[in-house]
Amino acid sequence: MSEAEERAKLAGARQQADLARLRFVDALRGARDSVSPERLKDDALAAIGDRANAIKNDVRGAIRRHPVLTGATIVGLGASLFWKPARSVAIYGMRASQFIWLNRNLWRSSDDEA
Repeated sequence: MSEAEERAKLAGARQQADLARLRFVDALRGARDSVSPERLKDDALAAIGDRANAIKNDVRGAIRRHPVLTGATIVGLGASLFWKPARSVAIYGMRASQFIWLNRNLWRSSDDEA
């Protein structure tokens, strides 16, 4: 091989090495950017925002599908908050359900297994 061919071969090898080095540096920067705290925070906020929007749309859809049930629920909650007889009935109902839950083993038949 002549000296000119060796120089051309060496220059080609250097060019390939420089190109490989640039690709590696670019890949390293991309990996470093993808795990940076700012990027992770932005991704987490975007995921939370997407999930919140999905929940909001689901609730809106449920309200549109069941308007009577939604209205009854709102009236019931309002009555239990601001109307003393409804609040008393709700408190007694919660106490009764707690009593039944605590004593549920008394009403089981002996053949039932937990």
